[in-house]
Amino acid sequence: MMDAEQKPWTKSKHRPSWMVSIYERPAWDVSPFIVDIESAYLGNKIDIVMAMSNFLRTGIHVSFIDTKLSAMELADHLRQFGYVVDEARGELTLRLADGIAIPWIQEVMSPEQWAAIHKPIRRWRFHSRDGRLVELPAPEDVEPVDTPLKFSAHQIAALEKSHEPDHLMSNLRAMRNDHLWAPTPQLEIELAAKILKIWRDSGQVDSSTLLIFARAVFDTKGRLLDLPSLMQILSQDDPVLVRRTIERAAASQEEGRP
Repeated sequence: MMDAEQKPWTKSKHRPSWMVSIYERPAWDVSPFIVDIESAYLGNKIDIVMAMSNFLRTGIHVSFIDTKLSAMELADHLRQFGYVVDEARGELTLRLADGIAIPWIQEVMSPEQWAAIHKPIRRWRFHSRDGRLVELPAPEDVEPVDTPLKFSAHQIAALEKSHEPDHLMSNLRAMRNDHLWAPTPQLEIELAAKILKIWRDSGQVDSSTLLIFARAVFDTKGRLLDLPSLMQILSQDDPVLVRRTIERAAASQEEGRP
């Protein structure tokens, strides 16, 4: 399965027979799609499949699904889970083709919900941030629930929290385009998660101050987090004072680095 990312081959006139959109016609341009590897191989089109895969920015947009279903049947099956129902906000899209999102989705689902998605699938592997192929857990021996799936407020909150490190990094990149924040994407997101945990523990809520703090942590390659007085600094009531103290502390860390 590949994440379309609005690529030109999702248009109907460009699509080969071995590629099937999960979303229906009105959403073809943004639909994830199933690639029937066996059919592509028999048609001597594996080179095209590889070119499509390489065109995507990272491997996180490519996953591998082993199933007895045909490509069309698998697309029909996954289409049932393209969204979940939230009582407060209506329908919410599930990013099943996103290697970052799918493990979070699996973790917040009940065993019965995950069984509904995974039941006809023998093995489902996705690319992690560091490029490894990781297998999603098989479902428990439970009765699958009916579709559409319904998520509780707790499940929605858990999904939103899992996205926070990526959201923080997106805001940091907006401040410094093309800046290398960490040696690898995995280290980057791990440090972002640590920043957010300390931030929440401090009781701070000002988003601008969070960005200043996060930028300072990355600029010091994480050394700022080892500052003994860090929690005391973050716990101050005045956001302006917090920002100034963070910047001074970060500058001191930079000056004193080996």
